[in-house]
Amino acid sequence: MIKVVNGKKAGFVGKDKIYIGRSNSFYNLKASVLMNKFVIGKDGNREEVIEKYKKWLWMEFKKGGEVYEELVRIGKKVKEGESVELVCYCVPMGCHGNVVKRCIEWMIKDGLV
Repeated sequence: MIKVVNGKKAGFVGKDKIYIGRSNSFYNLKASVLMNKFVIGKDGNREEVIEKYKKWLWMEFKKGGEVYEELVRIGKKVKEGESVELVCYCVPMGCHGNVVKRCIEWMIKDGLV
């Protein structure tokens, strides 16, 4: 099972939690390779930055590398029956975490993990 959660409410660190956001010194969090590089305001509204992220993630997926490897790592956990919480800040609003979740679910369904 995989779900996207708000770290401010559910906590950022824990056994089943994988942080997917930008670095945050207040919470002592390192940037994730899966973070959304597009910023609301600077790069568009919430929907636009999520759409830009979706396109970026697909390009990263196709070229391989650390983003692809992280998706595979998470996918293997889910496929093996582990619960995974993708942790960000946005939920319940639109979040790039939902894009990551759908990508991982697709990878599992299509046997890419």
